[in-house]
Amino acid sequence: MAGVRRFEELRMWQASRRLANLIYALTGQAAFRDGSLRNQMRRAAVSVMSNIAEGFGRGSNEEFIYFLYIAKGSLAELLSQLYLSLDLNYISQGQFQNAKKYCEETARLLQAFAGKMKAAGKISFRKKRKVIPWREQVQQVMKEIEAASKKKT
Repeated sequence: MAGVRRFEELRMWQASRRLANLIYALTGQAAFRDGSLRNQMRRAAVSVMSNIAEGFGRGSNEEFIYFLYIAKGSLAELLSQLYLSLDLNYISQGQFQNAKKYCEETARLLQAFAGKMKAAGKISFRKKRKVIPWREQVQQVMKEIEAASKKKT
């Protein structure tokens, strides 16, 4: 990849977009009768993708990492709401498992990306590290995650 110029290129944002679309489909079913829960789940799902985009748009490594962790928190909130939806029989066990899989995949991508960004920004106490502009750090992290993904398959 030549470089990340837009948040839409980030795999974690793409995964969060798929998740948000799934949540909208699930909560749009006739069996989903609780309007408050439906709206809260939709807000949490949108929050994930929005925080990734906002963090990317801020332009600094520290702020990007901060917003990635907010997105991860919204994912945990959404997963909790999915459990309640299952308990109330608004969604089936199969729908729950599918949505949970999407949540876990997105969380894994967020955690890996944030961890690599944090590691890239640390300065060793033994020697100074070259300070890398945050866009270059994003590009490097994406390459590392993609290489790790290819090794798993």
